[in-house]
Amino acid sequence: MQLGWVLPDSGLIGLAQLSGEEPRSTRLAQRIRALLQLHLLLAGAAACGVLAFNPAFVSRWVGESFFGGLSLNAVLAMTVVGYSIVHGLVTVTAVLGQRLQVGMVTLVHAALQVACAIFLGHRWGLLGVGSAVLLSTSLTSLPAGLYLLQQSTSMTVNELVGDSALRWLRRSLPMLLLALVVGVSYRTNGVWTAGMAGAVVGAVYLWQMRSFYHVLPLDPLWTRWLISLRIMPSIAARPMEQS
Repeated sequence: MQLGWVLPDSGLIGLAQLSGEEPRSTRLAQRIRALLQLHLLLAGAAACGVLAFNPAFVSRWVGESFFGGLSLNAVLAMTVVGYSIVHGLVTVTAVLGQRLQVGMVTLVHAALQVACAIFLGHRWGLLGVGSAVLLSTSLTSLPAGLYLLQQSTSMTVNELVGDSALRWLRRSLPMLLLALVVGVSYRTNGVWTAGMAGAVVGAVYLWQMRSFYHVLPLDPLWTRWLISLRIMPSIAARPMEQS
C-alpha cells in the first residue's frame, strides 16, 4: 500500500507550485483528479494482490493457524483502498494550505480508531481490529478530506466521487471478485499457482483501467508508447504533452 503512494506523492511538489500560480483553476482541479485517480489505480492493483495471493502466501509462510481468515483478508484489501483514497485526499488538501485542519482530523481519526479497535476487537478479535480501520476512516478522514478539498478548490464532491471513484468501482469490481475467487481456493492452490493467478488478475485489472490513463501526468514518451499499443486513446497525446 505504502509503495503505491510513492508515485502520486512525488507529484505533490508540482501540485504546490501549480496551486501558487493558478489557485482554484481548472488546470489545478484536473491535476488533483489525476493524482486521486492514480491512487485508486494503484490501490486497486494492490487489493487484487492481497485478495488473490495473500491467503496462500501467509498460510504457507507462517502456517495456516496464523492466517486470520478470508474475512480478515477481505477487510485488509478494503483497507488498502480506503486508506489510499484518504491518503490522497489529505495530502493534496495539506499541500493546498489546510495543514492544521488535516492534522486535527488525523488526531481525531487516530483516537476513534483506537477506541473502535478496542471495542470491536474485544468482540470479533482480529476481524474487529481490521474493521475498526474502515469504520474510523469512513467517519472521520474520508468525509473531512472531501469537505476540506472542496473548500480549497473549485471542485465539488460530485466531481470527486462521480468522476473518479464510481467509474473506478464499476471497472474494478469484476477483477476484485475474480481475485477473491482465487484467494478462496488457497488451500488447493500452491504459492506459485496463487502468485501466477494473482499476476494474471493484476494484468487484466490494468487493462480494464486503461480508460483512466489519459488523465495521468505521464511522460510524453510513455504516452506515445501506450497509444501505439492502443492502451491509451490518441487524443490524449496533446493534453499530456502540454501538461
